Amino acid sequence: MKNLQKQDIRQWGKQLGEALWFLGEHAFVATLLFVLGAGLIAAFLFWQYVIFSPQVEQNEIVSEFEFQEEVFEGLLSDLKEQKAKVQQADFLSPRDLFNP
Repeated sequence: MKNLQKQDIRQWGKQLGEALWFLGEHAFVATLLFVLGAGLIAAFLFWQYVIFSPQVEQNEIVSEFEFQEEVFEGLLSDLKEQKAKVQQADFLSPRDLFNP
């Protein structure tokens, strides 16, 4: 690997500074170029992942889950039982803790 000299790093810093000054002096054009570049990248990604994505037919979709009617009915009956218990609890008069 090439040894980096302080002179090389200073030269790179000088070039970077000149590039930043150039972009600062031409800020409007630089902003337009950055927006155009971002738009091109977005268009490429859209093209890649939306237009060329493999099209899946409705019949090819396979679900990992299987609906089980018995389990669903059991859950509904449990919910009905809990609801009935809550309604019965509304009619109970609680014990007065302060007047035994």
